[in-house]
Amino acid sequence: MTITCGSRTHRRAGRVIALTACLVIGVSITPAHAQQTTVDVLSFLLTNRTIITGDFDRDAQAAAAGAEGGLVNIKRILAYSSIAHFGYLLVAFLAGGSLGSTAVAFYLVAYFVTNLIAFGVVTILSGRREADEIEDYRGLFWRRPWLATIFLTALLSLGGIPLTAGFMGKFIILMAGVGSALWLLAVILVVNTMISFYYYLRVAFMMFRDAPEGAAAPVAAPSLSFMGGAALAALTLLLVWIGVYPGPLIHTIQSMVAK
Repeated sequence: MTITCGSRTHRRAGRVIALTACLVIGVSITPAHAQQTTVDVLSFLLTNRTIITGDFDRDAQAAAAGAEGGLVNIKRILAYSSIAHFGYLLVAFLAGGSLGSTAVAFYLVAYFVTNLIAFGVVTILSGRREADEIEDYRGLFWRRPWLATIFLTALLSLGGIPLTAGFMGKFIILMAGVGSALWLLAVILVVNTMISFYYYLRVAFMMFRDAPEGAAAPVAAPSLSFMGGAALAALTLLLVWIGVYPGPLIHTIQSMVAK
């Protein structure tokens, strides 16, 4: 299973790289008067392929997991989601202009902070053994409420739930796409965001579920150091602050873009 999913990920990444190379080569060999049309066509193909690929990879992961007893690998879900997030960024790149540049920078900040939190929690829970499967997170809220709350915030941001930085990032990208009349890409972005809710919320719901009767007790995660807890708390507050009050970050990015 691991080898199959890993090779599938490599193939997907290879296709994205190949399509990106086609975009660069296509523009370089196209006459100047036709370059904009070439950019639009190739970028649409790359963006559409990348956004949908991330969700199809998660579909394949979930289907394969169901065939093997319902285990879902958390790290793979987070890794596959990065493909779709790359597609969201390409929508802003294709939109261009000051709003597109602002959307790219804002989304990179939001995505970077969110992934630091998500992988930080996974790393903490993997102290004595790898906390890879979704069952490892069953009842986490009742065992480690603060850690579960921090992880929940990161999952909601990845899914684009309001009041998080991830939501504002997707919203600004959507506005950039709509402003450039990229209607089809805007619809694809919204639909794929809604699809991603299932994967992130599935993990979130698992953290609030009780362990089934007779199940072995999960391996206790090591205690969190003061500095580690402070770092995660600060990142979580930053994630929510950017989502609730994005103005200062947007103004900072716009001033940098204007220069």
